[in-house]
Amino acid sequence: MAFWRGRKERKRTAERTDRLVSAVRALSVDDGERVTRLEQRRLEIAGRCKRAPALARLLEGELTKLEKLVDDFLALSLSRSRCESIVRGAAAADLEAELRSAEEAAARAMDAERRELARLNLDVLCARRDKIDELRAHVGRLRAQLDLIENTFKLVADEVREMEVTQVTGGPGAIGKKLEEVLEGVELVRAIEKDRRQMLGLE
Repeated sequence: MAFWRGRKERKRTAERTDRLVSAVRALSVDDGERVTRLEQRRLEIAGRCKRAPALARLLEGELTKLEKLVDDFLALSLSRSRCESIVRGAAAADLEAELRSAEEAAARAMDAERRELARLNLDVLCARRDKIDELRAHVGRLRAQLDLIENTFKLVADEVREMEVTQVTGGPGAIGKKLEEVLEGVELVRAIEKDRRQMLGLE
């Protein structure tokens, strides 16, 4: 039975690795390395637990949360990359120049029809600027959430090393609470992202 469990686990690990490697190709080199480091840290934590059965029993639920956080980190990295690409493509300086030109055209318009057209054009440009500003703010939220996930993994790794050395017998305590907080934060950011993407016409 143990043989089959081990074989099943190895197959699942291989499939997960293939999936991560495939997804990371869509990221920049730096972002791909961040995902890889996070997965390596997760595997290191899981390995420490495997070597200490008592620790594995205590942190079984937390190991599942760490796996989910790596998947979330990858998804948020992909989203941030797409959003940054859109922001870069918007050419903020050119948009501001168009806005100034539209404002001047509205001010110079000699008849009602031209003033109305100029006003409509100005409204469209302002709406574009507002969308880009909102997308830029969302990129900032994504960056902050990614940093939080990375720092949380470092904290958990430190805690697990300490638990391994001290052979602690209590529950996961602070680790479980911190992971729950981070997972809740991820869900909030992803909910915000879905709303923003719909508002910006990206879905």
